[in-house]
Amino acid sequence: MPTSLKPRCVVHSPFASLSVTLMSIFLRKHYFNLLLPLVLLLAWASRDVALSEHVSRSALQSGAVIVIFLITGFLLPLKEFLAGVANVRLHVWAQSFSFLAYPLAMLAVVTVGQAWLTPEIRQGMLVLAVVPTTVSSCVIYTTLARGNIAGAAFTAIAGNFAGVIISPLLFSLLVATTAGISVDWNQIGSLLLEILVPLLFGLALRTRVRLLPPSLGNTLRVVSGLALLLIIYFAVQSALGPKSSIWRWSLGELVGPVLTLTVFNLSMLAAIWWSSRLSGLPRDDRKTMLFVGSQKTVTVGLPLLHAFYSDTPELMGVVSIPLIIYHPLQLVIAGFVAPRLAEDPEDEHMVENAT
Repeated sequence: MPTSLKPRCVVHSPFASLSVTLMSIFLRKHYFNLLLPLVLLLAWASRDVALSEHVSRSALQSGAVIVIFLITGFLLPLKEFLAGVANVRLHVWAQSFSFLAYPLAMLAVVTVGQAWLTPEIRQGMLVLAVVPTTVSSCVIYTTLARGNIAGAAFTAIAGNFAGVIISPLLFSLLVATTAGISVDWNQIGSLLLEILVPLLFGLALRTRVRLLPPSLGNTLRVVSGLALLLIIYFAVQSALGPKSSIWRWSLGELVGPVLTLTVFNLSMLAAIWWSSRLSGLPRDDRKTMLFVGSQKTVTVGLPLLHAFYSDTPELMGVVSIPLIIYHPLQLVIAGFVAPRLAEDPEDEHMVENAT
């Protein structure tokens, strides 16, 4: 038989298969943070590009919000949610920290930080302070830290439901009155429908699905993340527009929000840990408090900003910067803290050393 016609023996290396599997897992877990810089770069490159007159930016953003909350409702961890109902003390403590202590602490920071923070950034930091916690992220990091997973699921989900009502009220109290912004409650009502209706519809669909295939759940999470990246793209594009005040900022005004939010997140982690310890919460609940109390959701925050600043898109883009900065920042810091909490459950100095 001619050499060219001899069958080839293909050897599949187990190391190659393992590498592909690990790369797939890595991309699935970190695709959002990997794509975020590219989205920011694309928003900068297209800052002077206008959408076609047949395409509505507002309609695209509203569609993205509906997709995100439809998927959020469908992927809610119902078993963990129901299992965590009874821990009333944890829930009250967590919501008090998220909607009371956190905004008050941020109000103190923006008052002191007038020397290095622009008025738009201070508004954005107050908006960041009044939005609810994350859902999936705080549950994931509570799991990594070996905390109270059921408590994290219920507290985070309940906080997001409550935040749909509480966040606009806190915004009108802390931001609108001090910045002279008129709140359009008709738009807020429309936004509530955009959030609540798909969220409840997704939840109703989930009750009819007994077993959710992991591949479907992963795909839906990616779709939700891409929808969120679309909202971020429009926000940053508006922030970098030719009429935006960001082009008049100094280097210190650009770096100031990043450093301030980093120190603030670390300070809040320490405050939550030690105050919950003094209150007598069990250690597992303190781990849950650490992530539920310190994290803020950009998924609710950006749509709220869009409703608050619909008449001034350039201002809305700049005000959204703290939310966009804080989202990956809190995930990176939580990713550093959570595994260390799981290493030695008896080490009470773990958070102090990590922060």
